[in-house]
Amino acid sequence: MVYEIVSYRFSDTRPVTEQQQRIEAMGRWVKTQPGFVGRSAFYDAQADRWVDLVTWTDLASAHAAMERSQTEPSLATIMGALDTGSIAIGHYEQRLVETP
Repeated sequence: MVYEIVSYRFSDTRPVTEQQQRIEAMGRWVKTQPGFVGRSAFYDAQADRWVDLVTWTDLASAHAAMERSQTEPSLATIMGALDTGSIAIGHYEQRLVETP
């Protein structure tokens, strides 16, 4: 498994509920991509920043979906609303799991 962690802000000042609707729309597309396993989105109200955690079967699937997302017409509005300078993306393999 590969975990894609993406941190970002929206460039406009729409309410967080509208931002979440955009994120949900992106999720509908992501779910259709080969290698998709799961997705969670988190919001930091103090920093007005989102974090997506997407689980993929492998790194190649994650990279291919990211490449397709850049030219996907249904994502144009969402991608155009992001503050591109705020985006940070990483792909990680799990190395440690701790439970109580």
